[in-house]
Formats: sequence, C-alpha cells, structure tokens
Amino acid sequence: MLKTSLEPRKIRAKTLLSRAADVWIPACPSKVRAVIALCGDRYVSADKIAGLISEDYGLSFRLFRLMNSAFFSVQRKDLVSIKYMVVLLGLENIVKAVSRTPIARIPRSPGPEDCSLFFMALGVLSGKLAGVIARQLGIDHERAAVVSMFRNLGQVVSSITIPETVISCLDNAGTFLDEAAFKRASGGYTTETLAFELARNWNMPELIRLAIWPSRFTLEKRAADERIVLELAVLIRDLVNAGLTRGKKDQKMHRVKDAFKDTFDLDAKILDQILFDLRTDFAANRNPYYYLLESKGLFGCLLNG
Repeated sequence: MLKTSLEPRKIRAKTLLSRAADVWIPACPSKVRAVIALCGDRYVSADKIAGLISEDYGLSFRLFRLMNSAFFSVQRKDLVSIKYMVVLLGLENIVKAVSRTPIARIPRSPGPEDCSLFFMALGVLSGKLAGVIARQLGIDHERAAVVSMFRNLGQVVSSITIPETVISCLDNAGTFLDEAAFKRASGGYTTETLAFELARNWNMPELIRLAIWPSRFTLEKRAADERIVLELAVLIRDLVNAGLTRGKKDQKMHRVKDAFKDTFDLDAKILDQILFDLRTDFAANRNPYYYLLESKGLFGCLLNG
C-alpha cells in the first residue's frame, strides 16, 4: 500500500465516539427527489419505494436510525427489511424522514475530500451485489443487501466525522484505508470497532453488528440462514478490497473468486457476468455513485482481476 506524506491527525477515542454518535449520513439529491415523488402516489408499492431507498446509503441509514430509535420503540430488534420499514412508517412519515436527510454533492471527478462519498458508493455497490447473488442462491436478498451495504459503516462514519484523519490514512490513489494508521490516530479504534460500538448504541439489528465486525464472533454458531448472509458479506468485502488493491496483490482477486466457487458454488464467469450487469445497470440508471466508482477504475479491476 502506498502511503500518503501526511501524518494522521490524532483524536481521543472519547471525542471521536461522541462526534460520531451524532452523525447523519447525507443522501443523493436525485434519490431524495425520486422517493418524495413516489410517495405522492398513494397506490405506489412498498417494494418500489424500498428499492429506491436501498440504492442510497444515507436514506437507508436514516430509516435504520429512525426505526431503531427510542421514539418508535419497535420491539422487532432484528428488523432488517427496508420494505417492512416503509410499510410500518407509511408514506407521510417516509416523506418527513427523507426530507430531513442531509444532501450530498456528488462530483464526477472526486478528490481526497470526497472519500466519504466513495465509501458510500462502495457500500451501495456491495449491497446491490449481495442482493443479486442472494437471489441466485435462493436466500433472503433484502437482508443480504442491507448487511453487505452497512459492512463498511465505520469507514463512512469516520470519513464524515474526522475527514482530515481519514484522508491522511488513505493510500495515494485515495481508495484504500490503512487501518493500522487509523487505529494509531483514533485512540485505538479501528473503523470496525468504532462502527460496532456505534451500531450497538443506535440499537441497530444484531445481524448488522455481526457483519461489521465478524472476526469477533464464531459464525459457525449462528443459524444457517444468518451464517450464509454473513459469509456472503465477508466475501463481498474481500472482493471489493481486492479490486481496490489490484496491481499490488494481483493474486488476491483470484483467491477471492475461488472462495466464491468453494463457498457458494458460484463460478468466476457467473460472478463476472453479475458484475458486468451491475456496471451496466449503474450506468444506464445514471446512478450518482457510478461516476465515483468509475473514477477509481473499480469496475474494471473487479471484472479483469
């Protein structure tokens, strides 16, 4: 990994946790407008609204924070379905929640200061990839998508809360975060341990907390349906990381694709086709995150690895 010349700006762990606990992740303006417009149709399906929300990191985060807050007192502690959240909230409350979400400005040519947007883009890509693969495997695709999207919650929150520190811990390409450097600068937190503690404070579902910090748990002891979702999230994380470090560790991509074959009997050619279709979908639908991902050449690295 290439190092930046900047020294990470240090911050006390208690200060970081305090700042991060109040964070709200911004949403794409086009997605906010689209969801509000949809909610104006009283005959719209919850599926359609949930599909739009799940394509945006900030909107998805807003719903999870809202539904798991003390205000709503939802007894379903493991509520992971965005569609069900839409049903429970109703159109009027969805509009209120979406309207209060901070708005992100998403440039086509991002700089280092846009690292939070890039990490959000990675989360959305991971979620969509997990959803498609889950459908193919015949498992709960919505649960798989949500878990994989929030897998990098710590990187997103950190880059919004302490951007200077995160930027100084990035490689020269601005794509990969040096966790060891971040830990030294953040009072001992890694992005995983920070996100895990935040998710617990926010009363996020246990499955999301497991996906954020899987090494803390013995996955073999989980229920079979949970285990397969968590294993998928871990492999997608490894696949994306391999794409981000391509050229430095070329064999890593091949090993990850082999792991998909061994774990899910998913051939590399099928996985490449899924990735190609996702790239096409991102481009055709003018997904705002598409330009962030293309600017770093991630799709090309994933497909040509």
